[in-house]
Amino acid sequence: GRGDGMSTVMPANDGRTYYGAMGSWGVAEFASDGKLRPQSLAPAEAPAWTLATEFSDIISTSDGVYFAGRNGVVQWHPGTRTTRFFNALGVSKIFAVGDEVFVSCYRQPLQRIDRESGALRIDESLSLGGETVQLATPLDARQTLIGTREGRFYIFDGRSVTPWLPQAKNDLTGRILALQHLADGGTALALAGKGLFVVSADGGITTALTTAQYHRITDLAAREPGVLWVATEDAVEKVLYGGPLSVFGQRLGVTT
Repeated sequence: GRGDGMSTVMPANDGRTYYGAMGSWGVAEFASDGKLRPQSLAPAEAPAWTLATEFSDIISTSDGVYFAGRNGVVQWHPGTRTTRFFNALGVSKIFAVGDEVFVSCYRQPLQRIDRESGALRIDESLSLGGETVQLATPLDARQTLIGTREGRFYIFDGRSVTPWLPQAKNDLTGRILALQHLADGGTALALAGKGLFVVSADGGITTALTTAQYHRITDLAAREPGVLWVATEDAVEKVLYGGPLSVFGQRLGVTT
């Protein structure tokens, strides 16, 4: 059956909050008890592969909301209330460049979701040398920064892939844990065993938190300039970068 345990929750462009779970995807709404509850959008005729897929990756574009897991991608269009299914084995990451959606599968060239035909098309010219996209964050409407499982960063404009120059300039090597574009134009990234780094729009490091508690970051989020939310295995912190107070949060006992 369709599971109720929500593994991923994300606010989308249409004002709703969506969730992904094992064999299930849909809208997350607050119930009368104040708890977030799943409202499944999975139709009865959904393909069998969706039942065995944990939908842990969600993105939103003008064409709808996309839910992805290891066995494929589901597209939901709120306006027409229609669903499309894309079976693709070994999905690692979905991401957008503008309104174009791309799918990265393990050690395969990038695939593009054709917005007209609704087909998933492999682009042999975008092989990434056999690397697999693990994380992605939009830089603007035309470019997305991607990080691979092999620890490399690239700028992708939907047609070509180029190395992200700040990586070599600042020796930002290692396993990538989290990646987040910032409202002021910079980028935050976390590297396993190294820490949290904020890179300015011109490519220089403006903040580096390298003590042990930042070696195992699980997620990053940012909504306003100068503020970065950092999740680790045992705390959530609010990092104020670019100012005299660098960090405060649960671990330091400050109410946020």
